Amino acid sequence: MTDEDLSRLTTASLIERARRADEQAWRELLRRFGPTLSLAVHGRIPTSLRGRFDTDDVVQSAFLDVFSSLEAFEYADDESFRGWLRRIAQSKLVDRIRQHTRARRAPESEHRDQPADEHASPGERTPSEIVGEAEHHALLLDALTRLDPLDRDLVWMRLFEERAWAEIGGVLELTASVAQKRYARVLRQITRGLS
Repeated sequence: MTDEDLSRLTTASLIERARRADEQAWRELLRRFGPTLSLAVHGRIPTSLRGRFDTDDVVQSAFLDVFSSLEAFEYADDESFRGWLRRIAQSKLVDRIRQHTRARRAPESEHRDQPADEHASPGERTPSEIVGEAEHHALLLDALTRLDPLDRDLVWMRLFEERAWAEIGGVLELTASVAQKRYARVLRQITRGLS
């Protein structure tokens, strides 16, 4: 099958072919959904970690999980597949941030007795500040993974994908104002959990 033929297949058809270990279908799913997922993942990596973090590693790791559990996924439409991809990628991102945070703690503890100015130039953040930011992001992403799927998708679409309220409401079958109110309530709930 040519690339052009593959590009004409529906997502449902590609998923069915991928379930039968069709490598071309897997590559087409990655080509079709990978870029959007990469943007979403990259946007959630703490700025201070972007030089040490590879977005593609997170996305590839997420797709490996997708393909290993594709048999259990029930396709409803493209949006349900995107939502499933986002949830898996969120989980992978939380894991990576936690790994990085643990790795950064060891060097920090070795230098605890030294003055902070030996770690950073004026205006530059100290290792403990970087770790603190990474821990905060990890806690936030962890809180998101524990939300009701509707609330998780709502927060992801608004906060990470910056979609308009009307679009979010259309996807989630809510009015724009209900989506806004629900989003505010969920953010308050997350904030309380983080404090």
